[in-house]
Amino acid sequence: MGKLVDWNDTVGGNSQKTNTSGTVWAKIVSGKTHVFRPVGKPIRFYRITKNRDGKWYSVIVDDPDDNIIKQNYDMNANMRYAINVFDREDGQLKVYEFPPKVYSFLRQIAKISKSEPGGKDGCDISIKRDGTGKSTNYTLDVLDVAPFTDAEKARVRAQKDADGNIVSGGLYNLEEIFKTTPEDKLEQYLFGKSSEAEGGDSNQSTEATVVPEATPDVDTSSAVSQDDIDKDLGF
Repeated sequence: MGKLVDWNDTVGGNSQKTNTSGTVWAKIVSGKTHVFRPVGKPIRFYRITKNRDGKWYSVIVDDPDDNIIKQNYDMNANMRYAINVFDREDGQLKVYEFPPKVYSFLRQIAKISKSEPGGKDGCDISIKRDGTGKSTNYTLDVLDVAPFTDAEKARVRAQKDADGNIVSGGLYNLEEIFKTTPEDKLEQYLFGKSSEAEGGDSNQSTEATVVPEATPDVDTSSAVSQDDIDKDLGF
């Protein structure tokens, strides 16, 4: 599955949408400047994408160099990151997925400021993307320090029922959203093929992940304890 990383990690690399599980995605519109307030730690994962029938589908693998898609189709997995953010345009908590270039920028902020970009002393970040594909360019800037408001703290704090189930609030569970796609489902999700061993039609289309949505059946509750979240965010 994806791995939560600290901002000192040195690994580098190359209109709002909501999925059925309730995850709200921060979608970057080309040519528009977006302002986000990072919340918590980012996650790193490896995604393989394919265009099928005019739609982009994706799977997530543990090892970008050792998986059935790489072995059988020589398709490469791209290193990606994601983090919870508050979108300053509408104030909503969302999941922002981004490339290593943006992570390197945020990591440099952490190094210079000696504070967590997603912690209590973090800043608002402006992001503008121009171009597409390999011609994509990002313009990034650090704005003012933006302490979490009482309303933002209330949104991040998970509210639980008597049985301990989260009924509202909490950060999106990045480790669950970006969990590894089962090995026996990789071809199925990317190419719409069912396993012949399971008696399926090899041309039958199956449920797959449409980019930028994550793998199906995700849980948006926090993956870590609320005490850990409060400590990381300085609440």
